Amino acid sequence: MKRIAIPLLVALGATAAVAQEPAFETGGSLLAKCRTALAGMDAGAGDVHDAVNAGICVGYVLAVADSATSAGSRGKACIPRGAAREQLVRIVVTHLTRDPAADKAIARDAVSKAYVAAFPC
Repeated sequence: MKRIAIPLLVALGATAAVAQEPAFETGGSLLAKCRTALAGMDAGAGDVHDAVNAGICVGYVLAVADSATSAGSRGKACIPRGAAREQLVRIVVTHLTRDPAADKAIARDAVSKAYVAAFPC
């Protein structure tokens, strides 16, 4: 029973912490999550909260990549089909780190800007 209860309590605690975060990401909040994701990719380690933040980062980055390459997208990026998830996360982290305005910007706009710069059509 204890083997089930302890992991369950840890998971519920991480879920409660994530539930209190704002629904919309800024460049700064996404950068923190993506740095966690890269640390996990590089080291292969992390706790439950780190895993949740890494998942948010990767999911967000991939969703904006899909949107940025769609036919009706403004400021379209031409991301190659073979682009790796880790490559996209690294491009976003580099852009968010170098652009001070991205910290308070809507994350979708900051990520799209990173893709257009990295993968112009």
